[in-house]
Amino acid sequence: MLLCLASFQPALADYLGGVTFDKVSPSYLPHGERVNISIDYKVDIPEGALIYARPYTLGSLTPGYNASGGDIVAPGSGTVEQYFFFSSGEKVVTHVRVFMLSLDQSVTYLELFLPVHYICAPHGLFNIHMDHGQYNRLPYGKNLNIDFDYAADTPGEVRISARPFTDGTLSPGYFASGSALLPSIGSYSQQFYFDQDTDVTDIRFQIFEADFSTLLYEFFIPYDIHWREVGIYDFSFDWPDYEFMHNSQDLTATFTVEHSAGEDRYAWTQCYTDGNYSPGGVYQGSQPFPAGPQTMTRYCRVNSGEQDVDGIRFIYGIPTEVMMSFIVPVHYHFAPHAVQNHEFSPQSPAIMTNGEHLEMTFDYMTDEMAGVRIFARPAYDGNLLYGMNSAGSPAHAYPVGSGNFWVSFLEEERLASVCIST
Repeated sequence: MLLCLASFQPALADYLGGVTFDKVSPSYLPHGERVNISIDYKVDIPEGALIYARPYTLGSLTPGYNASGGDIVAPGSGTVEQYFFFSSGEKVVTHVRVFMLSLDQSVTYLELFLPVHYICAPHGLFNIHMDHGQYNRLPYGKNLNIDFDYAADTPGEVRISARPFTDGTLSPGYFASGSALLPSIGSYSQQFYFDQDTDVTDIRFQIFEADFSTLLYEFFIPYDIHWREVGIYDFSFDWPDYEFMHNSQDLTATFTVEHSAGEDRYAWTQCYTDGNYSPGGVYQGSQPFPAGPQTMTRYCRVNSGEQDVDGIRFIYGIPTEVMMSFIVPVHYHFAPHAVQNHEFSPQSPAIMTNGEHLEMTFDYMTDEMAGVRIFARPAYDGNLLYGMNSAGSPAHAYPVGSGNFWVSFLEEERLASVCIST
């Protein structure tokens, strides 16, 4: 989604965009841990401007924050870095306000509020990394390894645990690492696995005093992961999610499949729509493979017509019997025409003055032998927005090529997600 808002002071500033955070949401941050924010900008105000980022909670400036000063920027384009943190109390940051002011701070040229979820407290556990992704089916005995940084506001040592939960209850039958005595600040890891069918929905993290007498901190992170006798895990796709695909293009999955049966097995993927095999779908059959972990690639696609694919079904078994299957949610659209590999400037999320161009480039494929024209039209919640100006389209030749386009708003404030159509 590309956020495109009009300025409060037209023609004075161009854009703030491409805002990124070094802490994912949600993050549970201890006192003193910074949230670093990168902001792209373009300024045409002759005297330059000030750029800030500040934490907000439900519409109000979060009290007690510490932050970087405003960055003074000259006319032109570039990137600034901002940060904030907390030294006391317990705070929940729900938005970050990114804004541009005049040098005397009397005029707000541009501002946007970006939703986040940061919990800032005396204790924290953050930069969490799982070595297997969500929706994976891990074979019995395979660990989910979890690495993280932590800090606790206590003079003594601590213990930290991560445990699997299923629908609000500790998942039965898990095997997990213990918790060593740890200094109050550092990095650590936890692991757990199952030897039976289990569906995990959340992971609970806890920080204790050294003797487990006092629970210092606790929180849950939703995580959808499963254990089965047969594993299909570490899957990835060769096209990014939400891509528009041509009927001739394969969607290839790379994954590990692991079994211990005494005879060969098969595994493949299929495109699914609304819980059923996608109309017009085709898929690559499987070659037999022996016991043990095997890295495989298999493709599927919608070979004809126009169809949304909202799931990829992974299937394991023998030619006459499906022994295990599950669907991984995805978002792809197959059709006889495709516009893909979109690049926007400024990058989302962004706020721009009226008249400033949102520039874009793209690749296309089409079955229309006479060629096509390609236009971008801003929309919000599926409804087209008006009061805009845009580039025209040249004739794009059959069957493939690249193009560019721009769009801008002439007046009033607009919130848009950009849609491209042929």
